[in-house]
Amino acid sequence: MVQSYLTGVDRLLASREFAASPILVTNMSGFHDTAVAEYVIGTMLMFVKETPRCFLQKQTHRCEWFPIETLASRKVGIVGYGRIGRAVCRLCEACDMYVAAIDRVDHVDDPDRCLDRTLPKDQLGDLLSMSDFVVVCVPLTNETRGMIGKDQIALMQPHSRLIVVSRGNIVDEAALADALESGAIAGTALDVFAEEPLPADSPLWRIDNLLFSPHNSGDVKDYDARATELFCRNLRRYIRGEPLENVVDKVWGF
Repeated sequence: MVQSYLTGVDRLLASREFAASPILVTNMSGFHDTAVAEYVIGTMLMFVKETPRCFLQKQTHRCEWFPIETLASRKVGIVGYGRIGRAVCRLCEACDMYVAAIDRVDHVDDPDRCLDRTLPKDQLGDLLSMSDFVVVCVPLTNETRGMIGKDQIALMQPHSRLIVVSRGNIVDEAALADALESGAIAGTALDVFAEEPLPADSPLWRIDNLLFSPHNSGDVKDYDARATELFCRNLRRYIRGEPLENVVDKVWGF
């Protein structure tokens, strides 16, 4: 048995020998939901309230009035409707936003009944084109690697924003940088990158309409203790031959 310290296990499963082995893998699924969802809402608020603009005014000792916007009635497209996607939906619903989602299967399970619309997996383009905010929270698998590329980004509206909280390799960073610099989309919040830490020569550093965080959206301060508790519970279960918590489907990759 291997207990992953993370929710994403793409690095573990990159080894074909390990992926094909009978070794059980468990992850931290469910431990990040609230923190990541709050991060998503936080970045949305930073965009509509133009918080970076206020921060810049403070740094330059200026006080210039400008109007702001609200989240209410904005359309959110969630790519990947697992535990984190559902947590995001609940907070968006509380902000009176319109929420649509797409998942790896055509039938999107919505136990909280907070979605306004579900789309089949082959209608990613429709989700991107209709959304004011696109939230990417699918796990990194062979199916999702590179799923948001140049063609997909081109479907987004000029006022829309992209928020990525899963894995960097799901989004084409070069195409994203071009879209941000050209004004093809209005902004992006990235908590994850294809290479981490983000290299010093990455063009993403110089883009003003990009919100950056160092892959810490789900890393609450008691994470180590909670991870240890889960490992101990699973170790006891494993020794007793009982079902484990958070078992990863190694075929699906999550």
